[in-house]
Amino acid sequence: MKFWTIRFVLALGVLLPALCFAQEPWIAPGPGYPAPGNPPAGGMLPPGYGNPAPGLYEELVPRSRILYDTDSRCDLTFKETFANTYVRLDYLMWQITGGRNALLGAPNSSGADLSGKDPDNLLVASDRNGTRAPSPTYAVVPNLPDNRDILNGLRGVFGIPTRAGTFESEIFYFEQMDNRVAFAPTQTTNSFGFTRPLIAATTLLSNGEVSPSTMILYSDGYQAREKVSFFGAESNWIFPAFLPNVPTTVSPILGFRYVSFQDKMSIAGVDEPDDTTTLNHYIGSIARNNIFGPQIGLRFSTTVGRLDLNMEPKFVAGINRLSEGVSTRQIYSPTEEDRHDNDTRTVFSPIFDLSFSTKLHLSERFAVYVAYDMMVAGGFSRAYNNVYYNSSSTPSDPPQISLRRGLSSFFAQGFAVGGELTFR
Repeated sequence: MKFWTIRFVLALGVLLPALCFAQEPWIAPGPGYPAPGNPPAGGMLPPGYGNPAPGLYEELVPRSRILYDTDSRCDLTFKETFANTYVRLDYLMWQITGGRNALLGAPNSSGADLSGKDPDNLLVASDRNGTRAPSPTYAVVPNLPDNRDILNGLRGVFGIPTRAGTFESEIFYFEQMDNRVAFAPTQTTNSFGFTRPLIAATTLLSNGEVSPSTMILYSDGYQAREKVSFFGAESNWIFPAFLPNVPTTVSPILGFRYVSFQDKMSIAGVDEPDDTTTLNHYIGSIARNNIFGPQIGLRFSTTVGRLDLNMEPKFVAGINRLSEGVSTRQIYSPTEEDRHDNDTRTVFSPIFDLSFSTKLHLSERFAVYVAYDMMVAGGFSRAYNNVYYNSSSTPSDPPQISLRRGLSSFFAQGFAVGGELTFR
């Protein structure tokens, strides 16, 4: 009996210390703390008295433990950096300047109204075989209409705010612009009551000189078409404001931009100069602009309640890697060889971009974005401006229509509406 009693006492001596919880030494409470053994009414203890206050870690980052370890300092750094990352998706409604009513042919010295709007002063239709029968047949040289339609597009923006500034990157894309004009053979009546046939024509130079009667004709229909593709991307580092904590802050912007602008134009139609010959005239032009370069700018920002107002002027010192070409087919003969004149060159294409935007914060994480954007650039190659409408004065010579290496300005503007989501 004594043996089992000793074993039982030894077992209790081993187990009891393991079942007990250590108690911190008691420190005399300061003013406002209850004395030991007398907890306050309601059972709630102040911070530091049984209920520890929230730690510094809990105040800086969210309580989620899904992706990051609570003890990793590296994970904490990443979590704090990406806590205010934002993404935005914008719907774009822009106007891109088209052909600006460009004449689809060479200047003409006849003094006639090339548009065909003056029935008493029309261009007489003629080709290498002379005036077109029945004589007189008149001709009109169409203009490429200036495009004023709204183009739809999308823009995505991604930003990462840090203590040293904000990294922001965006990409945009527009639907293809389709600008066209067609002309079918018709009749015109002058003020004297005479009715004559009216067909389309493409006026040409004669050995580089302005001519009154050098042209190609389209007796059975004419169509000109311009197609434009436009997209780009940019990445910027937005530095902290020069003077923080003022009503309007100014932040420098340093980045890099890429713009792709491809312009295609074609002139096509059918001509039957006699009963045995059919010509399918074709003149095609293409201009591929690939602009890239460093970008600098400023961001002016102010906040009124939940509304953020921004203005961003930016300048790009762009390098334009151009690919251009002009091709022709069946200008004078159904059996003539197709001609191609291509070139690649590099030019300076500066771009000035201006944006006015406003952002309304509907909640801590979501905001509505509205902006007006404008882009002005130089050193662009345009397809409608690249055709050198020339012809030899000798009927037996091949066509002389070739590439004209010229540069044009570029202008685009429009509005953007989108939503911005912040990951806090």
